[in-house]
Amino acid sequence: MLQLQNLNCICRSALKSSVLPSSKFPMFKRSTLSLVLGTFLLFGCGSQSSVKSPIGSAGETVSESIVPLTFLPPQIRDDQLKQLAREGTKREKRQARYLLSADLLEQKQGGAALEYLDGLEKKYGVLEGEVLVLQAKAHSLNNDREKAQEIWQKILKNHSEEPAAAEALVALGKDDPQLLDQLIEEFPRHPRAIDIAVERLKVNPADVPMRVLIVKYGQWHPDYGRYLERLTTEFKDQLKPEDWQAAAFGYWDRQIYKQASSAYEQAPKNSLTAFRAARGQQLAGGKERAIASYKQMVADYPQSKETATALLKLGELRGFAGLPHLDQALKLATANEETHRIGQILLAKIRLLKKQQSADAPKVQEQLLKDYGSTEAAAEFRWEMAQEQVTAKNFRAARNWALEVEKQNPESDLAAPATFWAGKWGERTKQPNAMQEASKSLWKNHPGSYYSWRTASLAGWDVGDFSTVRYVQPRVNLPPSKLPLPAGSKALQELYQLGQSQAAYERWQWEFQDRDQRSFEEQLTDGILRVEAGDYLRGMFMILNLYYRAQEEPEGRELYQQWRQDPRFWQALYPLAYFPEVSKWSKERNLNSLLVLGLIRQESRFQPQIRSSAGAVGLMQVLPATAEQTALQIGLQDYKLTGVDDNINIGTAYFDYTHQLYDQNSMLAIASYNAGPGNVAKWLRERPNSNADDFIEAIPFPETNNYVKVVLENYWNYLRLYNPEIAKQLQKQQIETEQKT
Repeated sequence: MLQLQNLNCICRSALKSSVLPSSKFPMFKRSTLSLVLGTFLLFGCGSQSSVKSPIGSAGETVSESIVPLTFLPPQIRDDQLKQLAREGTKREKRQARYLLSADLLEQKQGGAALEYLDGLEKKYGVLEGEVLVLQAKAHSLNNDREKAQEIWQKILKNHSEEPAAAEALVALGKDDPQLLDQLIEEFPRHPRAIDIAVERLKVNPADVPMRVLIVKYGQWHPDYGRYLERLTTEFKDQLKPEDWQAAAFGYWDRQIYKQASSAYEQAPKNSLTAFRAARGQQLAGGKERAIASYKQMVADYPQSKETATALLKLGELRGFAGLPHLDQALKLATANEETHRIGQILLAKIRLLKKQQSADAPKVQEQLLKDYGSTEAAAEFRWEMAQEQVTAKNFRAARNWALEVEKQNPESDLAAPATFWAGKWGERTKQPNAMQEASKSLWKNHPGSYYSWRTASLAGWDVGDFSTVRYVQPRVNLPPSKLPLPAGSKALQELYQLGQSQAAYERWQWEFQDRDQRSFEEQLTDGILRVEAGDYLRGMFMILNLYYRAQEEPEGRELYQQWRQDPRFWQALYPLAYFPEVSKWSKERNLNSLLVLGLIRQESRFQPQIRSSAGAVGLMQVLPATAEQTALQIGLQDYKLTGVDDNINIGTAYFDYTHQLYDQNSMLAIASYNAGPGNVAKWLRERPNSNADDFIEAIPFPETNNYVKVVLENYWNYLRLYNPEIAKQLQKQQIETEQKT
């Protein structure tokens, strides 16, 4: 068991950390694809057992010989694609020819691309329109304007309702501007229409319809936030209620809740817009306005599907005076059989009644645990009770509560920490097999949690512990295939599986119609395609949000649980973004590359241009002052913090420095990266003899407490998803546990 009693001696004096957490189209560029550029050369493709996806096989049309090539840059895959174009099966030939032509067009080699495109549209029906677009572009590059015009006209005639027609209208609109009006009218969601709107605003900034078009359909645009703000401030008097609803969703989708609330107040009146107006005020900190808005919403829509939630929030906001609202909410939720919501309401009542020291609290507690014990609210209550027992030093009782979470709420996020600490508390109460049982349960039921890594570390797996994880150099294998998209056309599926990230995402913008009422399938598809396109922040948010939707919407819960069983679902959440640069600088500093990747994932969600409110910049969220000092120490003169290579160079140098402060202890180094060496030194002085796990839980900054576990959880997920040895070891443990049960 790792102890910290000597770590206060090795904590050297240091300045407070100054590293704080945090194109026209945000499309993938080949140097930044999550699974490319030299990774094959560094690590090889490797082999993994194929996984049958529970999602379906609609998108799995790409030849097995083509799939690994889709992850590679043109210069590496060129020879293999040419061989397949000559000697492969019919399917391999057409897919190889498409990829070769797309690569050549990126390199501005129109004539060479035409050799592979000639007649391809007749053999590649699912991508006929896309092939014709490539042909027209190739002829334009080859300075054959007449032939290009001929193909654009052919597209308009034969594919008038396909997104290829939007490309044709743009090209032909250079000579006939009326065709651009046709583009906006017939393809308003297509990115080319947004491009035209942006250009027109440069000429006429007061063109409100163009601004509305961007706000409605241009959520992907890098300057979307600026267009949204200007529309709702400078041109607010010209907006219709439906325009306000589009703006409201734009703010809501970006979690800018105060502005979202104001916009929803001016949108068409219905229960959803009224609820979001109130909820937005609450999330923005406007308690009194939120209370008034919730009251009005309940009065106007007493039986809507949002009303029980509004009453719940109203009850929580009003404290003891909110109990009547909770009773009203409970009655409505019970009538509508909203099990999840009933659990939330009962938990809110218990908390209020306990504060009042009311004799009714045990009765409500019994109702929650007996009748709604499988809800997330019951898991929260059980875990709260476990924590109360820990505070009282009653570890046996705490363990019993934790075991109930593990047993009754296995799908809850709280089940993993409950299982781990049930094992730890079992050890403290002289139950020798408690930790072993907890480990097996975690590896089987919660393989992606921080606690799964921690138990693997304690069990002696080659995953590193707090003192050695920085030195682990895991082998990395690329996945054998991509997760199929659960929504979208066959053409979209084909483009995605071919690795044509930009083309697939642009087509999805045209296909994805109702963003405000997206289905589970559409949300996962949107998330995957955003990640593929390099919009990691919003893409990963879309995928992660499915967990919370599954709690609220029972009809999607089973679907979500099926998706979670596929490793490729998790690979979409843990992309190997910028891995060549991460690997290079990690090796330079003798750091675990997957640990660095896990830190970057938490710091910036792989957004090179992102800036925190404290001024931290880029992938590893480095403050300019820290960058200046670190660059001086490593001899780096000219650098750009928003540059991928420079940011990772400086960030890894600082991460190495935090390790040196604490005798290479990664747990303390990670905590220091977030909270600063000064705070970590203080915590070590206050708890010099703490057990490592207790030390983490006792970190007084909630952000840092969570940060340490999330970074190590990220590392573990990268390890189990991309390292074949650990993947096999984990799978073996899962099979053995399954057989015994």
